[in-house]
Amino acid sequence: MISKALRDLVFERDSYTCVVCDRAASDLHHFLARSRGGRDTPPNLASLCRQHHDAIHGIPWAGEEWTAAEIKQAITEYLFDYYVPVE
Repeated sequence: MISKALRDLVFERDSYTCVVCDRAASDLHHFLARSRGGRDTPPNLASLCRQHHDAIHGIPWAGEEWTAAEIKQAITEYLFDYYVPVE
């Protein structure tokens, strides 16, 4: 379970917006699922709106233009830009 302090930290880092579309964030998504060894740490979490969080887990929304693969790519790019140092 993600602590309130960690949840607040990640939402603040992401300016309380979905990292895919800039709508208000309501959910946190694990980049690497806990079931696959992913941890509850900021580099493994991204803020998403409900629509994109559902879509990445295969729950379709009417009018959604992003595929799960595109959402995963957007999260990957966001976290990579945020955490990987540039030489």
